[in-house]
Amino acid sequence: MSAAPRPWDHLISEEEKKAYRAAGFGRPTGIGQRPALLIIDVQYRTTGTERRPFWDSIKEFPTACGEPAWDAIANIAKLLALFRERGCTMGLSRSGRAPAPAPGARTGSRWG
Repeated sequence: MSAAPRPWDHLISEEEKKAYRAAGFGRPTGIGQRPALLIIDVQYRTTGTERRPFWDSIKEFPTACGEPAWDAIANIAKLLALFRERGCTMGLSRSGRAPAPAPGARTGSRWG
């Protein structure tokens, strides 16, 4: 059974696709012995400072995603809890300046 077609398939030659398959790309790999969680672009300019519908959220930050961002945050929180419970490595990217953290929020360069 072959994978569903992807929008970029016509840009990649059959020879390259054959090489990718031979190298094992596209196959399940598991999480390995030392998994790490890297959280990227979960910042106020992407999420807004509170859950709001999209059209309201972009009034605060034009790049905010609205409610879908907050749905994602709920899933990220579950992953964080699991990684903390298992003592796995976690990292967070940050850029720009943000409002002061919420009361009780963890701050600093290391999560754990």
